[in-house]
Amino acid sequence: MINLNVTFVVLFVSLSLHFFFCAFLGGVFMNIPKLKLLRHFSELFKFKLEYVWETP
Repeated sequence: MINLNVTFVVLFVSLSLHFFFCAFLGGVFMNIPKLKLLRHFSELFKFKLEYVWETP
């Protein structure tokens, strides 16, 4: 019974943290303009492509 209670508490805490982080990230991404976000992702993708291209 103790193991069942511990797993339930861990599951509840992980779910609440997951929902909190989803809401927090959603609020942060809503505040950022979409063009800025797209530009950031394109630069990140370009850097990743160049990094992959330069490594043997």
